[in-house]
Amino acid sequence: MSWRKNDLRMPPKRKGKANPKLEEATAVAVVLMKQKPDFEDDILFLTLKQLKPHIGDSDLVVAITRAKEALFKPEYLTDELKQEMDEWDRIE
Repeated sequence: MSWRKNDLRMPPKRKGKANPKLEEATAVAVVLMKQKPDFEDDILFLTLKQLKPHIGDSDLVVAITRAKEALFKPEYLTDELKQEMDEWDRIE
């Protein structure tokens, strides 16, 4: 398998201390999501929990979220979806 730069887009760097366990869980979540895109979040969480029992539940949830950010394709962001996201941002 050849590596192309645009195969994987990583989310922007976050400020603060690096969390190696979170980074490890995120990498595994990305691989699982690419291999099994039909996995539901619950199954993905349980699989991560089995593979990485030393990582806490909250870190696994954050890792799944970051993996989704990394795999998100901008062309999926339609005008309708942007409008809905703006409405949710105004509520917060």
